Amino acid sequence: MEMESRKAGTGPFFLVQASFFDCGGLAIGTCLSHKLGDATTVRLILKYWSAIALGHHDHADIPCLDSASQFPAREFSIPHSSVVFERTRNVTKRFVLDAWKIAALKAKVSSASVPKPTRVEAVSALIWRSAMAAWRSSNKGIANKSVLTHTVNIRKLAEPPLPENSMGNLIAIWSARTDEKLQSQRDMKGLVVELRKVKKKFSENEAKRLGILEVMFGLIKEAGETRGRDDTNSLIFTSLCNFGLYETDFGWGKPMWVTVPNPSHKNLVTMMDTRDGDGGVEFWLCLSEEDMA
Repeated sequence: MEMESRKAGTGPFFLVQASFFDCGGLAIGTCLSHKLGDATTVRLILKYWSAIALGHHDHADIPCLDSASQFPAREFSIPHSSVVFERTRNVTKRFVLDAWKIAALKAKVSSASVPKPTRVEAVSALIWRSAMAAWRSSNKGIANKSVLTHTVNIRKLAEPPLPENSMGNLIAIWSARTDEKLQSQRDMKGLVVELRKVKKKFSENEAKRLGILEVMFGLIKEAGETRGRDDTNSLIFTSLCNFGLYETDFGWGKPMWVTVPNPSHKNLVTMMDTRDGDGGVEFWLCLSEEDMA
């Protein structure tokens, strides 16, 4: 089944495909419906599956399946634009930044306000600045407002914290915005400061409210409304860095390459670790043909 076909929304909730090659290689692909869980849920499935394959299931953390009791199903109406991505003539490209490039980038974007930026913050700022330049160019030099949105795993952030092995859609989002000063300066340091400020506010305030479910819904609605504005460009990030996917071993050794192909949804970014595990970042970026050029 094609991942982006209409049937994907009504078909199986979890798919696994094994592809065997003449050289003796093997590729295992998985696809989980977002109706059931988030990226952490996929990681937990793979982790426990590999533990069973290696005979280590007695010592592995069994996935926690009681999230529905903590967050009972309820009616939730969200803007159409927050769940349906714009389908245009888009281009998706894969980029790899080795550890030494990440170190140089972090040094470049560090400041008195954020002396030790994370690699996710540094790469996010780089992509954000580049995207803003592309949008400005394709818009005849006019700089629209821009918003960067990151998905966040709330398992550790919630109060009280949820078990790390909890299954389900336990994610929220936070959004950072550019003002006229940041737009004109095209300053990555300023972008990193804005990212850190918004992330800190979310972690210390929104994520710890008693009504975390209402907070999640409110943030999703806000993001959807922003994406629907004609005068605003949005970048949507998902980071799988530090997920430990390269530790997945079904008995044939650790994988040569793990990746999450980006669907051809405009202005979507997926980040993850490189295979060597030394701090490099691989990311997939989808932009319109005009913006990518």
